[in-house]
Amino acid sequence: MIALVVGIVIAVAVVNGIDAVDGTPTTAPVATLIAGVYTAAGVEIADGSTLPAVGFSPIVVRDAASGIRRVKCSMDGAYLGSDNSAPFAFDVAPPAIGAHKLRCTLQNDADASNGFSVRFTVATGSIPTPSNTVGPTNPADSASQTETSQTETSQTQTSETDSSRTNPANPANTNVVVRDAVSLEKALAEARPGTTITLNDGNYNGAEVKDPGGKEPGRFVAAVSGTAAEPIVLQGSPQAILDGGGTGGGYSLHLVGANYWKLLGFTVQSASKGIVLDRSNHTVIDGVHVTDIGAEGIHFRAFSSDNLLTTSRVENTGVGAPNFGEGVYIGSAQSNWGTYTGGEPDHSDRNQIIGNTITDTAAENIDIKEGSSDGVVRGNYLGGDKIASKNSADSWVDVKGNGYVIDANHGYATPRPNTSECGDPKGETDSAKNPFCDGIQVHVILDGWGQRNTFANNVLEVNAPGAGIWLQNTAVPQHNVIKCDNQVSGAGAGAYATDHYSPLACAP
Repeated sequence: MIALVVGIVIAVAVVNGIDAVDGTPTTAPVATLIAGVYTAAGVEIADGSTLPAVGFSPIVVRDAASGIRRVKCSMDGAYLGSDNSAPFAFDVAPPAIGAHKLRCTLQNDADASNGFSVRFTVATGSIPTPSNTVGPTNPADSASQTETSQTETSQTQTSETDSSRTNPANPANTNVVVRDAVSLEKALAEARPGTTITLNDGNYNGAEVKDPGGKEPGRFVAAVSGTAAEPIVLQGSPQAILDGGGTGGGYSLHLVGANYWKLLGFTVQSASKGIVLDRSNHTVIDGVHVTDIGAEGIHFRAFSSDNLLTTSRVENTGVGAPNFGEGVYIGSAQSNWGTYTGGEPDHSDRNQIIGNTITDTAAENIDIKEGSSDGVVRGNYLGGDKIASKNSADSWVDVKGNGYVIDANHGYATPRPNTSECGDPKGETDSAKNPFCDGIQVHVILDGWGQRNTFANNVLEVNAPGAGIWLQNTAVPQHNVIKCDNQVSGAGAGAYATDHYSPLACAP
């Protein structure tokens, strides 16, 4: 393990007992809180900076004004803990290549608190390969689930076409660099096992290559497969943008029967749906930014299994259709099985959602449908401030599948002091109803589903009228396990509850 201390100076002013940054009431005016975070070598980490994958443990938050008595931090949604003495130090796993977010809450002697976030990108480093084994594990091991490599993200983008072969025995194993929508469309169609497609920085407008017949909803489509030994790679920097041509248009990127892909580092924006996988398995989505989406951000659908979403940022979804504005959507609702799976349950199984930041979604951050089983949701940072309570969406995570492990996630919703009950306020800012209700919910949509799910070691800052973890009454006897190591705060109806907010006991 190596060391970090974060390099950003945060000044937090409190005026007349109200936090000027987040509006949190305080008991008395307090002095300015100033914190800094630096690497062990003294290198500043400014918001938006790019760093090598070295020097990240322990994170140390220093109080220049000596006025902070407690600091809590999370990184990429994984709760790092709380420290009550300066310098405030937190152990973290070595970071993966791609985007990261550090979030800390500071508290001073007057009990005033304020949070700050730092987003940064790791550009180089060596990352272990994931095991794709689901089930409860140590949350500190979540970084080991990340699958990528230094060579994939640091490949030089110097020419439009590079036909040099990494494996001379396989003429299809080529490196292709693209610079516009047409060349990207061609590269996706011609990709073969072992192909690496690198996106030059710029906007790839999917409206220029959309299906003129209107039958294919994807703007950019991948319909060929790699192999376990030779996956197909599509990579780029955050400045390489796959644009769907509008939030009412098509999917920005559609994988159809495309197995063993790696999607690395680029941005997806302005589409009806961001990234959709249909009948596509063993794909890694790593370090991707999805934003400004009409409906769902990322959807694993139609028997898409054994995929990994990691170290990515999904935000600002449901801007055109709040009812369907999930950040990450696994499987299909029963009402859609006739459309996508021939009437059979959508067994989109064993998908892993690990170490992502998912915020500003109009519906749930993560929605797990009936028919899906045995996945992992671990170490994510979840935000509920834009959840609109449409179509019964009023929690960070809604679990309707079986055998999921939901652990080491950190959810946060900004308090709304004037709200006292759950429900859609219909845009009325002074309403007593809070559109966000419970942190995590379990529903039984069909008999046999909503079972055997485990909830452990989550930090749930609910700040809403509902419960930290809520189980529909029919889910209570179905071997769902709520561990007592979850940390729940600000839940008006208690930490764990069922219908009518009757309390539920947790398991040691």
